Amino acid sequence: MEASAARSASDVLRQVPGLNALSSGGRAGVTNAFLRGSDPNYTLVLLDGVPLNDTTELQGGAVNLEE
Repeated sequence: MEASAARSASDVLRQVPGLNALSSGGRAGVTNAFLRGSDPNYTLVLLDGVPLNDTTELQGGAVNLEE
């Protein structure tokens, strides 16, 4: 993040090719990230190789990265 001079994680995500990041609200709002052409409910989110969401859930695999 330091090298890109981004002010938030969502600013960094917007620079990733093929990834869409949509924000609602101000700096404390929610940001949704999904791969272009895919259903956001079925995007696997990993942190150090560990899955943070369950993409098999009927409600989708939402992840709150603020915690």
